[in-house]
Amino acid sequence: MFGLFSLWFTKKQKAGKLIVSLGVLLVIAFGYNSIPNLLILPLERSYPKYEKSDINVKHVAVLGGGSSSDNQIPLSNWLSSPSLGRLVEGIIIYKKNPGSLLILSGYSEKDKKSNAEVMADVAISLGVPKNDIILEKLPKDTYEEVLLIKEIVKDKPFILVTSAAHMKRAMMLFKKQKAKPIPAPTDYLFKDSNNEMLQLPSAAGFEKANSAVHEYLGILWAKLRGFI
Repeated sequence: MFGLFSLWFTKKQKAGKLIVSLGVLLVIAFGYNSIPNLLILPLERSYPKYEKSDINVKHVAVLGGGSSSDNQIPLSNWLSSPSLGRLVEGIIIYKKNPGSLLILSGYSEKDKKSNAEVMADVAISLGVPKNDIILEKLPKDTYEEVLLIKEIVKDKPFILVTSAAHMKRAMMLFKKQKAKPIPAPTDYLFKDSNNEMLQLPSAAGFEKANSAVHEYLGILWAKLRGFI
């Protein structure tokens, strides 16, 4: 937009052309999957998928990923794609560990229901008993989620469910608090496909790049603040 403004309304034609050209190149670079994949893969493959082990766990913690309540659409659609993916994986793992409890976290910025409450409603509709759900409705970010969940699990091992790209930062934050999370990544943006590299530029590339940059900046910010 700044480049177009320079071209149309100023005499800085060379600067305008340069800025527009750079913008187009960035759109092409991040629209194709090659560069976004290089950014997202080190994050998403930091930990393998969850496999049931002999470790006895009492809690399965699912980190919030956003929601928006709207009575005109189905309840499951109130959850963002990351939240829905995390919740489904959390329920699957909860069922693999009889006697465990499901910790659901996430606050409400402007919505009438917190992310944790919406996830709980969906979980209950899928057959999870209400008594097996622990709600954490106050945490506004991952660091606050870590502190509140640590109070619940204490020094016991627990299963941590979050998006694969987010798992590295979440694990670093929990380990800083001397917690013992067992990673269960889900909501993968990169899926091993031989055709991915041949696709035309699309929004999928931007989604991967956006998630990757967000996480790298999040890790840097957490390090600067001494959280990891």
